[in-house]
Amino acid sequence: APTGRPSERLPGQSRPGIGLFRAVMEMSLAGAEHLGFAAMMAVPAHYHLAWMYHPWFRAVDPVEEGALLALRHATRTLTRKDASWAIERSEVRFDGAPWRWKAPVLCAPFDGALRDWFTSMEYARAVVDAADERRARFVHERVARET
Repeated sequence: APTGRPSERLPGQSRPGIGLFRAVMEMSLAGAEHLGFAAMMAVPAHYHLAWMYHPWFRAVDPVEEGALLALRHATRTLTRKDASWAIERSEVRFDGAPWRWKAPVLCAPFDGALRDWFTSMEYARAVVDAADERRARFVHERVARET
C-alpha cells in the first residue's frame, strides 16, 4: 500500500519518493491497455527502477533479462535500495571489473503476440541461458568507505 511518506533517497533522485510507484504504474498500465496499446515500454535509468518495473515488465532482449536476473542473484542479500547504491558505488563487479548500469528496454505486453513471445519457451530458454552464463561473473564486493 502506498505510504504517502517520503522514503530514503535512491540513486538518481534529488528527493526521496513518496511510495506511490505501484499505484501510478497500475493506473498507467490500465490506461494504456484500455486505449488499445500493444505494449508499454520503459528504459529504467537505475537498477532499482528495473526491479520496481519487474512485476509487469520484461526486457525485450532475453539476454538482457537474463543479465538482470544474474545481477539480482549477485545482490540477493541486499535490499533494493542497497543493491542500487552498491551498483552506483561500483561495488558490483562483472568479470572482475566494476559494472556500470546499462538500461535495458523493458516491455509490458498487452497484445496477444507480444504476450506469447514473453511467455514462450524460446524466450524462457534464452533468459535462463543468459542468467546461467552471467551468474558467476557478477560479484558484489562491499567497499570500505572512509567517513
